[in-house]
Amino acid sequence: MTDFSSGYTKYNGCWFIPVSNWEGGFGQRRYRELLYKGFGTDSLSTILDSFGDFLNSSYDGFPLTNVQVTDESVEDGDGIWDCRATYGTRQPADRSPRLNVTIGDTESSGTTRGDTRHVNNAISTISTSGTTYSEADGLINFDGEGVQGTDIIVPAFNWQNRHIMSASNFTANISHLHGLTGFINSSQVTVEVHASQTQSSSITAEEHCLMYEGMDFGPAQDAEGDDAVEVILHFSYTPPRDNVNIPEVGDIGTVNGFDQVTIHVKEENKGTEEDPIIIPKPHGVYVYQIYPEGNLSNLPTVSS
Repeated sequence: MTDFSSGYTKYNGCWFIPVSNWEGGFGQRRYRELLYKGFGTDSLSTILDSFGDFLNSSYDGFPLTNVQVTDESVEDGDGIWDCRATYGTRQPADRSPRLNVTIGDTESSGTTRGDTRHVNNAISTISTSGTTYSEADGLINFDGEGVQGTDIIVPAFNWQNRHIMSASNFTANISHLHGLTGFINSSQVTVEVHASQTQSSSITAEEHCLMYEGMDFGPAQDAEGDDAVEVILHFSYTPPRDNVNIPEVGDIGTVNGFDQVTIHVKEENKGTEEDPIIIPKPHGVYVYQIYPEGNLSNLPTVSS
């Protein structure tokens, strides 16, 4: 039942709304991670069972390896859940230490194949036919009860920085390396991207446009035989959307990468009581922050 093509899916009495779908890792450590919002119950065991039954055993060629459900808010029992499914593996294979490394070296690999975002309004209207109403122009998939929207592919850059740290530096920074997992940047940062040890570039990420997805790590040794740590830092970047225009509301300005736009509508009858023609009319727009923010410049290869 794993489905990222529809806005809402009801399964075993619970609702699941797709939020994000991305691919990370490289080689044998590639993975797919799907994030949903879950509704319909205050019970962790019920939402976990329903989400597990809802998921397929594989997705896009990756086997299901982990299912995680957590309460979205600080207060338990609000009935809103973060439901995360991982297909493939994010853990590096067991191996001997990587030898003759140089502290501070960084290599990058990744993909720009894009990410999935749920949208409720179109960029523009190409053509119309039949009876149309300007108030509803641009709203996607109004089903008589609400604007369901659709999923689209958006620009996204998912990559990994393979970085060599001294063992002491790794130990000193372990709280940042794991504690910022799943956080987006609270302010503008610059993050390194290395094509090789001699060729590198960087990405300047505006507020809420860069996500740190966590790390893999393993043992290494430098040329003198001293202990080091090979850390693989996983990042995802989505650019801001400028001049976002909502029908009947107007230009709401810039929406940064991982922030979410929700359109509230009210229904208007353009027909008669005997022959009603119900259309949605936007009357409010909310831009939500849905991921926690943090100071990602505390991470290796990231600076403010």
